[in-house]
Amino acid sequence: MIHHKTPQYYQTVLALALGSAAIFANLYCLQPLLPTLATDFGKGLLDITLVFTIATFAMAGSLIFYGALSDAIGRYWLMLLSLGGTSLVTLAMVWAEGFEQLLFLRLLQGVVLGALPAVAIAYIGDEFSPHLVPGVVGIYIAANTLGGIGGRLLGGFIAESYSWNDLYIVMTGLNALALLALYRWLTQPKNFVSQPLKVAGVLRDIWHHMSHFELITIYVVIGLAFGVFINLYSYLAFILVEPPFNAGSSFIGLLFVTYLAGTFASASSGWIAHRIGQLNTIVFGILVFMLGVLFLFSADIRVTILGLTINAFGFFLAHSVSSSWVNGHAKKAKASASAGYLVFYYLGASVGPIMLYPFWHTGGWSRTLIGAELYLSLSLGLLVWLMLRLRKAKAAAVTLA
Repeated sequence: MIHHKTPQYYQTVLALALGSAAIFANLYCLQPLLPTLATDFGKGLLDITLVFTIATFAMAGSLIFYGALSDAIGRYWLMLLSLGGTSLVTLAMVWAEGFEQLLFLRLLQGVVLGALPAVAIAYIGDEFSPHLVPGVVGIYIAANTLGGIGGRLLGGFIAESYSWNDLYIVMTGLNALALLALYRWLTQPKNFVSQPLKVAGVLRDIWHHMSHFELITIYVVIGLAFGVFINLYSYLAFILVEPPFNAGSSFIGLLFVTYLAGTFASASSGWIAHRIGQLNTIVFGILVFMLGVLFLFSADIRVTILGLTINAFGFFLAHSVSSSWVNGHAKKAKASASAGYLVFYYLGASVGPIMLYPFWHTGGWSRTLIGAELYLSLSLGLLVWLMLRLRKAKAAAVTLA
């Protein structure tokens, strides 16, 4: 086991954080460019969001495969292969031309990006002392947010001065550095127990997780919440490029600095959950998120930025604790359970534009926010239902005892 405050602990946490940051920088770097790409390619809002969502959809589709494969062959090499494959596809994107080529490469990129996030939390659960797992998961997810911020900032500033193709020259170099760090510092697994890779067994594991009411409820809660969270930024970008804001891609990229509140929430999630309980922390996170959405009704950009900051804190607090909760409650095939969680997470991102579009189409930004609150209310209701069921099951167990 990896213990706290040892060189092995610091090196492994740093390697995971850098690898995570690189993955999510690649996934999100085009998001602030959606209005610019819509103009360049002559596409509407729903069509151009495919540039973003096709990668998240491909990632979601690959996660179950990677999770099952890692239960058989281990997590270590899959994480290295994920960053290596990402580096190659990113390099190919430097020479991409046209909307169809961009979509194809983003699809391929999503497939190779998926391996590291599919197995990282299971690796943490295998190798770190159990009492360290929530905190390390929180740090790992904090690195997700930093990677997402960094990728969007790079995307916004480089594309405004040069082009989106030039952005991928920089991303290729950063990917290579992250791959080197992962190779040198990631601890070789010592506690992994291989399970034979059998298709029937994989399908049974998937069915087990999907039929586990506790797990599937958390999957759906976070899928809905992330679909709202990430796509509110995309819709907001199309508001900000119009008068009176007339914002460029660099300013839109800067909006994602509000993710730093999510970084703080992720890093402190273990501490909060230890004091009030994991499910209570998830509920609290969703409530904070709903509060933040209310601020987005304001026409004052400063109030909007405050709302985005509150949203980021609430969502990533809920997400960090949910990830750890799923890993702790999976009875077997933990990597597959974590991968199932991420499938719903990225499916939420992928279908989020479609979820919100009817509200946007019929009433613009204000009605989109009403739709966001409705989806978050559904998430909150599912959480309350889960907590009541668990309380009832616990009371029944005590009675039988």
